[in-house]
Amino acid sequence: MDVAVLGCGYVGIELGRQLDAAGHDPVGVRRSDAGLSAIRNAGFDAVRADVTDADALA
Repeated sequence: MDVAVLGCGYVGIELGRQLDAAGHDPVGVRRSDAGLSAIRNAGFDAVRADVTDADALA
């Protein structure tokens, strides 16, 4: 299952790791470029998007 993890800080990255280990396909979402590499280093995809902008999440 594809799962978006919004607000991918310390807790979100751990959640993404656990989802990945369970066979899901997590995508970490951050508002800024800062932290995207940490999400990717955790082993799952990362995108930059503002969750208050519906077009950015489409």
